[in-house]
This record gives sequence, structure tokens and C-alpha cells, in this order.
Amino acid sequence: MDVEFEDASLRRLEADPGYTAGYDAAIVKAFRKRMQLIRASIDERAFYAMKSLHYEK
Repeated sequence: MDVEFEDASLRRLEADPGYTAGYDAAIVKAFRKRMQLIRASIDERAFYAMKSLHYEK
């Protein structure tokens, strides 16, 4: 799935391993894990299976 960020700091947060944007390391790690899931998804139907996302139609 393609992802576009309006905020350049979020784009950098995902791509630059040394950049934290002032967030705690645990938050940055969770953000990067979630972005991996989103990018690996073919479409939004994969999000319905993950209850923790609270994704609804």
C-alpha cells in the first residue's frame, strides 16, 4: 500500500533510524512497526483483521 505523509517529520521518522522527532524510543518503535504493516498490506481489508486498529467500514 502506498503511504503519503503531509508532515515531513513523520516521513523522516519512518525512514531515518537515528531520528526520533522528540518521541520516546518505544513510541518510535511502535510507529515503525505499524508503518511496516501498512506498507505490506495490499489494501485496507487487511486492517479489519487487526482488532487493535479499531478500523471500521
